[in-house]
Amino acid sequence: TPGTAPAATGASAPSRPASSATAPPPQPRRLPALDRSAGGSSVLRDAYRAWDRFDEAGALAAVENEGKSEDSIGVTLRAGGGTAALQCTDYVKDTEEVELDEELGRKRSSLQATLNARLAQAAELKAQGNRLLSDGQPRAALERYLEGEGARCALEHA
Repeated sequence: TPGTAPAATGASAPSRPASSATAPPPQPRRLPALDRSAGGSSVLRDAYRAWDRFDEAGALAAVENEGKSEDSIGVTLRAGGGTAALQCTDYVKDTEEVELDEELGRKRSSLQATLNARLAQAAELKAQGNRLLSDGQPRAALERYLEGEGARCALEHA
């Protein structure tokens, strides 16, 4: 009958303290029902439209600026080797600056991948030159070394 405990099967279940309350298992979330009464619009469509209008840079700026005051800005001075630089810290960023930071981060990653590929190419060309030299082909080895040097020089100028 409903509400009664199941019959014992001979195996005992682990006992829990009587005072601990167990949380119910999480329930799956239901999607909002479609409301087609207002000219075919729906709650789901409105949610998609709100997501399309979401200001990612504005949200990132809000997180970046959390706890910072527009009135106080930190400044760090770095000097050495005949140069000096001021760096502003703990200042409030606007949306444009956050977008620029994101773009610079993407470009830095791309540049790092390119530099790593060129470095690997230069190392491979040197290894090929070494193999050719040990095989008694000094002219071919020199060509590989010069190609590798060209790839390495490109790294210095990047």
